[in-house]
Amino acid sequence: MPQQVRINFAARFEYLQAIEQHRPNVLSDLLSKTFAVYQTYLQSNSQGTALRTLAHLSAVLQDRPSPELIDFDQALHKWANAQGFQDAWIRDAAVQSMDRWAQGVAVGKWVYFPEELDPPKFQPSFGYWIPQYGEWADFKKVTDLIYRRALANYRAEVRKMWGEGQMSVSASAVWTVLWQQGKSPAAIQQKHFRTTGQKLSLAAIQQGVHAFAESAGVTLRKPRAGRGAKRI
Repeated sequence: MPQQVRINFAARFEYLQAIEQHRPNVLSDLLSKTFAVYQTYLQSNSQGTALRTLAHLSAVLQDRPSPELIDFDQALHKWANAQGFQDAWIRDAAVQSMDRWAQGVAVGKWVYFPEELDPPKFQPSFGYWIPQYGEWADFKKVTDLIYRRALANYRAEVRKMWGEGQMSVSASAVWTVLWQQGKSPAAIQQKHFRTTGQKLSLAAIQQGVHAFAESAGVTLRKPRAGRGAKRI
């Protein structure tokens, strides 16, 4: 049995951000075309049932598949296929985004919170104050110290998990977006050199793309060779 790869959700968020920056047509098409079909579904639904996630969409399709809902599901798949997205989690991000757009939140941008995500919570552990055994001022002093230390440790843990404070979008994320767009390793190499002045080997580009895609759970398109490979 193949070993299950642990998803790096920070990489997924980074990938979505790289799409926003380097493939703006992905979200503009979702907004102008697919979102319109979603709004038609909402308007036709007397109960006003929004679709929070892709799993919710699948459940409603099985339970009460109205014509408008089927149209929306088909429009979602059409958008994903046109953009070359093979992974369900990206369609999930699209559904979550459109659900929030319908509420007037972050219209035209990704909104994504995966169900599998289990971020650490800030849960400092404090003791008890028993007046007979100590003054309130002493207890408050110790409690304040515990809080400050726990808060600093929590921030450090979350910063490390999400890469906060580092470059917002890594080169590997950008390469992967360009790869999925049909760019050749040579074209990505040239763009990276023009952008950064750094000369990398084609092997480094390919390794970076494959490693990032594996960490984020992105199914890569098959490489194009010869004249079929796009240049930048």
